[in-house]
This record gives sequence, C-alpha cells and structure tokens, in this order.
Amino acid sequence: MLITCPECQFARNINTGSIPSKAQLATCPRCKTKFRFRILHEEEQHVGDSSEDVSAEAQVGEAAFLKKAAGDSLQTETSIEDDYIESAMVAAMQEEIEELLKAEEEEDGEVSQADNAKLRETVRELTEEDVDVPAVSVELPSTPLDSPSEENPEAETATSEKPTSFIKRSASAQALRERGVISIDVAEAEEEAVKRYEQAQESSVIETASAHIVSETEIEADIWDAIAAMGDEPECTESFVPGCGAQVHIIPWEDSRLSSFGRVWSTFGGLVMHPVCFWRGVNAKPQVVLPMLFSLFMVVLSCAAIVLWGQVLTANSGELAALIQEIMPHQNFIPVTFMWSDLAPAMMMFGSSLMLLPLAFGAVTTVGAKLLGCEPVPFSTGVKTVAYSSGAFCWLLIPVLGAVISLIYLPLLYVSGIRSGYNLSIVKSVVLVGIVILLFAASMLIAVAAGVTFM
Repeated sequence: MLITCPECQFARNINTGSIPSKAQLATCPRCKTKFRFRILHEEEQHVGDSSEDVSAEAQVGEAAFLKKAAGDSLQTETSIEDDYIESAMVAAMQEEIEELLKAEEEEDGEVSQADNAKLRETVRELTEEDVDVPAVSVELPSTPLDSPSEENPEAETATSEKPTSFIKRSASAQALRERGVISIDVAEAEEEAVKRYEQAQESSVIETASAHIVSETEIEADIWDAIAAMGDEPECTESFVPGCGAQVHIIPWEDSRLSSFGRVWSTFGGLVMHPVCFWRGVNAKPQVVLPMLFSLFMVVLSCAAIVLWGQVLTANSGELAALIQEIMPHQNFIPVTFMWSDLAPAMMMFGSSLMLLPLAFGAVTTVGAKLLGCEPVPFSTGVKTVAYSSGAFCWLLIPVLGAVISLIYLPLLYVSGIRSGYNLSIVKSVVLVGIVILLFAASMLIAVAAGVTFM
C-alpha cells in the first residue's frame, strides 16, 4: 500500500499484510504529522460482530459497552498501530538514506580515510546502542477488545493472541524509529565532516595568500613587520604612516634612508619615468621644509643650466652674441668673460625670493581644490605639488630643446600631482591648474608694471 503524507508529500510503499487490520492513522517520520491513510468500512471496525443473526440494537448496545469498558485500551491500541505504521515508513526511509550514503561514498573519493574510519566507528557504536534498546512494554486490560461470543471460539483465540503480537510490534517499532534517527544523524555527521574538510582546505589557502596581510586595526603597530616580511628591503625606522619604501611610494626626496645623490637621482627618475607612482606619496609625510628646499635646488640648477648653455652658445656662435647685444645694447647681458663669482650673489638673491613661491601657490592650490570638492588633505599637499612640479626644469640640462620640454612638462606634472594629492577628476585638475597659471601670469604682469612705474 502506498502511504503518502498530505503535508510534506513523503510517500512509501508498505506491505499490506504487515499493516494491522484496524490501523487507520499513521505518523509521518519526516514532518511528524499524524494523518489518516485509509478509511475502514463500518463492518470491519467491529470485529466482534461476526454473527449475521445479531440484531442492530444488540450491535449498538455491545459497541457502546465495549467503548465504555475499554476506552483506554482502544487509545493504547491506536497509538501502537500508529507507531507501527510510522516505524514501517521510517524503515523505508532508512533504506533510502542508506542507498544515498552508499552513492555519496562511491562518488566522493576525495574524503580522507581517517574521516571514513571515524564515521564507521560512530555508526558501529550507535548500532550497538540500538541493539540494547529494551522492548516497550504495553499493558492491556484482561477484557478482550471485541468480547467474542461462545459461538465464535476462533475470534476469542485471535483476540487473546493480540497483546503478544502488539508488544512485539511495538518493540520493533521503537527499534526501527531509533535506527531511523541514527541514520539521519550519521548522514548529517558525514556532511559536517565533508564541510569541515572543505573549510580546512579553504582556510589553508586563505592563510597562505594572506600571510603578509596586516589588519587595519593593527596596521600602525605591525606595518613594519609586514613590509620586512615581504622582501629584502631594509627596515624603515620612520614614525609616520602608512609606511616606507616602494610599498607606500614615499617621495624619494623625503626618504631619509637614501643618500643625497640617491635622493636627487630617484626624484628626477620618478618625475620623468613614473610620475603617477611618484605622486602617490605626496600625502605620506606632511611637511613643507623639504619641498621648499627642493624648489630652491631646482631654481639654482635651472639658473646654472641657463647660464652655462648660454655661455657655450654665445662663445661658439658670434652671430647669436651680436644679435643679443643689438637687442639689449646697454644691458651687457652676455659678459665677455664669464665669472661664477659675479653671478652667484645674484642667483642666491633671486632664489631666496623664489622661496615664497611654493607657499603662495600652495595656498592658492589648496583653496581652489577645496572649492572644487576635494578630500580633506593637509596644507603641505599644495606646497608639495607646486614644489615638486618644478622638477620639470631638469630638462633644462638639455640645451635649447630642454627649455621647450620643460614648459610643456611643467603643467602636466602639476595636473598629475593635483589629481593624486587631492583625488580630483582630470577635468577639475585641469581647471585648477589653469586658474593657478592665470593667477601667476597676472601677478607677473603686475610685478613688471610696478617695476616699470617705479623706474
């Protein structure tokens, strides 16, 4: 007989011969819902009415008497029959679960032998405990359920044998129920073992990949250990955040681990070859002294390059010297004999006056960036952007062509520095650079006009 649970649709075929003749209710082993799996005819519900000559009034009276006399017995019998139906369905579920477990064991060849051994031991222990389950004792009243008449001795014999059969069925139902639960627990244990194995594999991979990753909460304390573990780079002793060396893109001019020549060479190399990476360290160390010194160094280097190449060109080209003398006849712009001792004081005075330019234009850059909606950054970012952009004048070391390259490369460096330092878009960065250049041109015109007026 196919018995189907109306709630969860769990269905199993139960041998009809093994179902008690009066069983009508069953309990689903999956959702524990009690339902009626069949409806018996009225004549089958009263086994004691075996004689056809008994009147209808006698049947009603006898049924009322039996119900009143053996109410508890009927309830006990019904519960036992329900347990038997449930145990039969649990047994069917047990067979299905065992088949699924066998299929999973055959397909899953990657499960370790240690886990399988543990699972077998667990199953064996649980099975041994299942064997020791005591039989459920059911006490039934001595009065038979259907009180057969003397004319029907076979019915009396069958009724007297019912308590023994019910006790056996109840014991088997209890054992099957416990075994069904054990099987489900074994399946869950196997699934948990497989999950633990997969999680262990994933955690090992994650630990290998994140061996040098430091959490954000401990970055201030452990950043130097993590950096030292990632390579052969010497340990940094600076006390600023986020770090040091190539990992955090410190501007080489501000890296105390480098020599003087290393600072100059690395700074020029970063500005020329990798400007984007160079500007990533613009917010690493908030200071203004070193950037201003770099600006002064570039002023001295630019003036020296202009004077040097001007002297070389005029010495080798008489026509160029004559042209310059005609343009400025009274200025004596190109001296006949070049003396560094005469040029040095003027250059130092000019450079000292230019020391204020990074501060002034840095302030203008900071104000303009805030108006355009930049992220909150220190004031030194604007000073660094202006000061290190003057590194474009290193192209003046190349005669004639270097001046053209410097004029083109200077605004490009400035835009890149503003974009990285203030985290602005390329359009906003170009607009800000244009505003600063216009202000610089206006200030130069005002200075020239003032000088001409007072002369």
